[in-house]
Parts: sequence; structure tokens; C-alpha cells
Amino acid sequence: MTKKKEPSTILERLSKRGFPLSQLYEARGNAYTGPLADLILASEQIMAQSMEPWSFKSLAQNGREEFIRTGQIYEFDKWERDAQRSFAECVGRYIYYEEAEGLLFFVRDGSEKFRVAQPGDDAYDFVRRLNKEGSVSDLRFAKAPTWAEELFLGRENLEAYQLIWFDNSGADYEAARKLKSDTVIRETLRRMGKVTGLPRVNDGVDLASAIPPAVMGQARINHELASVIDSSDIRKAVTVTLPHMTQALAAIFEIMRDNWTNYDPRRLPKQVNIAREIDAALGRGNKGDLNFDPSRDAKAIAKIIKPDNIGDPE
Repeated sequence: MTKKKEPSTILERLSKRGFPLSQLYEARGNAYTGPLADLILASEQIMAQSMEPWSFKSLAQNGREEFIRTGQIYEFDKWERDAQRSFAECVGRYIYYEEAEGLLFFVRDGSEKFRVAQPGDDAYDFVRRLNKEGSVSDLRFAKAPTWAEELFLGRENLEAYQLIWFDNSGADYEAARKLKSDTVIRETLRRMGKVTGLPRVNDGVDLASAIPPAVMGQARINHELASVIDSSDIRKAVTVTLPHMTQALAAIFEIMRDNWTNYDPRRLPKQVNIAREIDAALGRGNKGDLNFDPSRDAKAIAKIIKPDNIGDPE
């Protein structure tokens, strides 16, 4: 029996859930929501475009393709809000990982050739400031901004980054596991020196040679600084390696970022409201209706994602 094809674009997912597509056609006449409606309606073309070979791709284009593949709209009567948030997250996704994890952004120079972005490039300085201020998760827009059109990803760098940091799927799994293992052993050897019984790493793997000297030098500085930071100071950002990412987990992580990034200790997010957000994101219970008590599962998840260093906000 032929396996039924799962929806692969946001338009297909919306259609399967019974979303009234007439809302999208009506929104095309609105100056603000029109670009977002056009983007969703062009799902098929953008999906086909995402499959084509590429060397450099702007954050805006990559975000549009990610939005078509993974974007979610949970509440039909507020589809614009959900779509703006989801699209902005897709466009700004890699800002979190730039520099500290070896991911590079590129810009076009005066001759339209690509070079690594650096301080002094307006778009690059802007996203660095967004990251430093923790404002990336607050982005909301219906059309990709200028900085996203001016900053590019390089395919080979992106694939290397994904291989090392989070792509554990398909034929690359063993290669990724080996590279990660070698990296851990190299760092252990650096910290401990020669200790009897420590395994040897693959001397043929030389990641440093592929990184520009200036970037590598800064990476070494960042690494040395990270080595002396007490673990209690790393609550603001952590890197977690997972065997895979589900839509439910992605929704929970987004809610966690929205509520617990740069929170005000004097006005802590309410657990009951977070639980309602979780119900809405997962399509459970009364979809976050303020007149109803959230589900027990949502309450449990809300408690799990609450920082350990605070009490039990209501």
C-alpha cells in the first residue's frame, strides 16, 4: 500500500486543517499583510526553488524557504500574528549561532563578489546588536527586512556547521558522530594533557585549516573566555544536541524563549498563561482560552521549562 504523502508546505498544512484560504486572498489587498499572504500562496514555487543548487543564499531567502517548510499557524482567527512570528523566527534563526559556533555570514562587496561579513558592515553590525540585546526572539514582520536581504549564508559553511552541531540524520550520521567525538577528545586532551588511556583522535581531521585565520583567532579568544566562565553564568544561552526536532518541541522552545529570555524578576511570567500558550501551540484543550484551566500536561511542561533559580510564579 502506498504511504500517504504528508503535507510538505505551510499552504498544504493549512489546507489539510481546513483553514479558509479566502482569508489569504483577501489579505493580499492589505499593504501590511499582503506580502505574507503572497508568500504563503506561493508555497509550491518557493518549495521548488529551495531544492535548486546554491552557493550563497540570503537570510531572507533562506527564511522564506524555511517558513514554507516548517512555519506554523495555530489560531486561524489570528493567522497574521502567528505567521509574522513564525516567519521572523525562520529569517532570524541563524543569528543565534553566528560566530560562537563557526557559522559565518557573508556580504556582497562592490564587485558583487561574496566575502565574510565583519564589523563595520551595517547589516552585520545590526544583527550582532540584535543578538547581544537578546532581541532576536522579539522580531515580528510580514516582509523580510533589508538586513536579511544583505546578509548571506554560504552553503559549504552552513553544511559544515549543521554536520558538527545538529544534523544527526541520514547518511551523515556516522560522519557527524565521529567529528563530534573527535572534537570532544581534542578538547579533553587540551585540558588534561597526555593521560594514559585517553583515545587518540583522527589526525586527518583538521577543521581549523578550513577557517579564515582572523575568524580562527577570534574563536580561540572566545573559547578561552568560555573556559573560565562559571557554569552558573551560562543560564542565558545553552547549546543542546538532539537526535531530531519535532514540531511540538520547536513550539515549546519558542514559548520558553518568549517567556524566559530577559524576563523581569519583578514581573515574572505567569505559569498559568505559559501553560495556556503550550495548549494552544500543541492544539490541545481549549487552545489557551483564558476562561478555561490549562491541561495537566501543559502545566507540567510549563514547570519543566521554568528556570531553576526562581520560585513558583502563579
